Amino acid sequence: MPTKNVACDGYYAGSGSKQTTVKCDGSSPIISVGSNLPSYTACGAVIENLIIDGSGSNGNFGNNITGVFLNNVCNCFIRNLTIKNCDVGIEIKNTEEKESFANRFEHIRLVNVKTGIKFTGAANNKNFHYTTIDDVYIGLKNDSSAVGIKIGDSSTTAKLYSAFIKANVNLGSSGGKGLEVNGELKYSLVNLEVKRDTNTGVGIQINSGAVVSDNQSFLLTKIGFDPNSSSIINNSAYGPDVVERPQ
Repeated sequence: MPTKNVACDGYYAGSGSKQTTVKCDGSSPIISVGSNLPSYTACGAVIENLIIDGSGSNGNFGNNITGVFLNNVCNCFIRNLTIKNCDVGIEIKNTEEKESFANRFEHIRLVNVKTGIKFTGAANNKNFHYTTIDDVYIGLKNDSSAVGIKIGDSSTTAKLYSAFIKANVNLGSSGGKGLEVNGELKYSLVNLEVKRDTNTGVGIQINSGAVVSDNQSFLLTKIGFDPNSSSIINNSAYGPDVVERPQ
């Protein structure tokens, strides 16, 4: 199917509580949510009960395919999805400070993705306050550059404040990162579990200039890591506000 455009107050779902499969035809993103910013913030889209497959009907796709894309969108509720075989599972771009209308991503399984959830900022440091990521599993593809949750990138800065994150990331055999911070992660509640099956990959990477501080709680459970060694790479002048717990 070509890109499915969901209105900012639209509803796109499977049949009742049953998941319906949506296959890619090469168009990216597979699902795009209409903008409700800077006005009409009260409306919100709901996407639920879907299997989103970036490999397409003949298995030839996957590279440069985004499963769900939100650009200038707030108050969107995405739940009970399986997103697989995509370059990016969910991308959120340019959300403003609309605290009462934060986006929610719940009960989601991402499989064979290069980046699970990506927050893309802008030159003026877009913010993503009060975002909820709850009960989300991310299984990364075998790529050393794969990332479970990515906040900003080398050219843009994203700020994630007062967020709630409860997620499990399984690194591929080539490694990757559970969480990569290029912007700011502050005042949040984070419960992140990162598992690796080989000796390659890191739990958290904090890049130069990034800020991870003043969080209400930040617990990193590391599985398959040396319990006596840190699974955090900190390239910033700011110290990581993280408690590591081996399992």
